[in-house]
Amino acid sequence: MNIGYVYELSFEDGEKYIGITKVGLKRRLYTHKKRFKEKIIDAKVIDTVDLKDLYDYEVFYISEYKSNGFILKNKNNGGGGKLSYLITGEKYLNPVEALEKYPNDPKRKRVIKYDNFLNKMGEFESVAIAAFNEKIDHANISELLRGLRCRNNNQIWIYKEHEDKISEIKTQYNTKKECPFCLSDNTKKNGKYLMAGTYRYKCKSCDKSYNDLTYYPFLTNKLIHNWIPKIK
Repeated sequence: MNIGYVYELSFEDGEKYIGITKVGLKRRLYTHKKRFKEKIIDAKVIDTVDLKDLYDYEVFYISEYKSNGFILKNKNNGGGGKLSYLITGEKYLNPVEALEKYPNDPKRKRVIKYDNFLNKMGEFESVAIAAFNEKIDHANISELLRGLRCRNNNQIWIYKEHEDKISEIKTQYNTKKECPFCLSDNTKKNGKYLMAGTYRYKCKSCDKSYNDLTYYPFLTNKLIHNWIPKIK
């Protein structure tokens, strides 16, 4: 049986949070510590259930906790992820099948993958589709999209809606060919790093060498997500 977990977080302000996970509480706890400002004082699994029933149990436990007078940090009544992992009988539809059968899911948002030089590597209908096609953990991509992780194999992930801001970042921080030592533009290409895909240059004026990274910062996913809100 494929299993999932329903868990409870307790905060120092007395409130609680009910969540679900398929990857275990330890990984989810790492994400929540970055998400919530209040200190988490306790975390525990309250139920282990069949994966196909996981979202229904989320709804059930949130309702139970509210009816017992607990104040929850949950923003909704749960079950919101069910459409992304649709069930037909005993079988979950994979994300590609779900996209074909339910193409108008309002919660589905397009995502884009870049390398750390902001070269576009792929665009996907949703996080689920990206995780399915790229063979990457769904939770990893979600953390990258929220700027909680620096990188995953030098990949940068953003939502499609921020694509124009990435273009602006690329314009502002694009490589320059002037010599960083004497500022002369009398330079020439002087080889290429095949693994990194970057060029070396040599200045004919001062005879010094440099490369793309001399000007271009070594971009990380977290750095990009720090820049995005600052670009209007």
